[in-house]
Amino acid sequence: MNKTKEDAQVTRKNLLDAARDCFMENGYNQTSLSMVAMRADYTRGAVYWHFKDKADLFRAVYEDTMQKASVTEYFRRLPADMDYGDKLVEVFWHAQTDPHVAYINKILRITNFVEGFEDIEESIRMEKIKLIRIFAEETRLHIGLKKTEPAYAIDVYAANLFFLFEGLFFTKDMNVGIDRNKEHIRQYVLATVHDIL
Repeated sequence: MNKTKEDAQVTRKNLLDAARDCFMENGYNQTSLSMVAMRADYTRGAVYWHFKDKADLFRAVYEDTMQKASVTEYFRRLPADMDYGDKLVEVFWHAQTDPHVAYINKILRITNFVEGFEDIEESIRMEKIKLIRIFAEETRLHIGLKKTEPAYAIDVYAANLFFLFEGLFFTKDMNVGIDRNKEHIRQYVLATVHDIL
């Protein structure tokens, strides 16, 4: 790779990182391209060289972050022989502590109030559907291996896990008295599937 192309990639990455921080801290409407340029220590011209406008930059940040934030991809990379309960706990803990996952949830809140990002909302919706499906797949596999008789349909376990997952994010920035250390996350997750463990 030649130096100019390498420099351009570094500049783009720095701008994406700065924009991610600005959008996270200030939201979409209060973030300006000047603010992003200043945060990244570049000129506004550098921002316009890489991105058409603020909406283009926002989409690029989303796409870059989503590559690192997919909970379903993280789930699939866990060892196949890992215990079902441990795997669920690991996925929930990862999602609660990974800054990229937190950013995707912030983006969803932003797109609820800013028009023109229906494509991003749809992409996030599809990712959430994938998460429900992987909860169902893993639960089906676990029940098959354990040869247990579940009290509920597999879709009920998947939905309950998904509701817990979403609820933990929904209340993350609220002071509602929910403990969030790894042991408490373990208890919440295992309580949801206790009858099939």
